[in-house]
Amino acid sequence: MKSLFLLLVIMTSINLSAQNDGDRRYAEDELKLALAKGKPRVEGPPQVILKDSTTAVSVAEPILFAEYGKVITMERPYKIFRLKQYYWVIMGTLPEDAMGGNFVIVLDARDCRVLRLTHYK
Repeated sequence: MKSLFLLLVIMTSINLSAQNDGDRRYAEDELKLALAKGKPRVEGPPQVILKDSTTAVSVAEPILFAEYGKVITMERPYKIFRLKQYYWVIMGTLPEDAMGGNFVIVLDARDCRVLRLTHYK
């Protein structure tokens, strides 16, 4: 009985290992497809992933914080524009008497790519 149990445990671990290898190869193949030049980043008809300004800001802020720090929150409220159906332009605002510039980030609403990221001085 013990040997049957041991055999079952060994067979299960071999099967799980093979599944993990297969999943990794699948993930590697998907990465190759995603990085292939000339391939659209989002296949099929253009679909908007970033459908509203709240979602666009939730994608933009971690990128802005990583690049410029939490000081970006001082540029709230943000000016947010959806242009040509597929692009979000989000800009920081400054009080009238403030010195300096604001950030601008442009996101593709179809695949969340950052098309432009800058901070004016």
